[in-house]
Amino acid sequence: MYTCFLEKLSEVLPICPFANAWRRGAKFDLWDETFDFDRWQQAFAEHGLDVHQEAQRAFQPGQILPWAHLGGPDESYLLKHYRRALQQISPVF
Repeated sequence: MYTCFLEKLSEVLPICPFANAWRRGAKFDLWDETFDFDRWQQAFAEHGLDVHQEAQRAFQPGQILPWAHLGGPDESYLLKHYRRALQQISPVF
């Protein structure tokens, strides 16, 4: 099923480093003994993406988040906590 998902995802999204990494052998990557960061960097690079930049990319309110299809907290919940965190680090004038 995972294989099918990645294949369909790569058909829909022309830039799909995840499917590319999987084709390169990225399986069970949550296990330390099988994780290969170079494999992921190469997969992203083949699509003109940098792993470090993507990991630090900022998202604007209203923008669809890459993980939104997985469910989880809605945008208003995330924004509320984001704004609260900003108030804790920045003085309000």
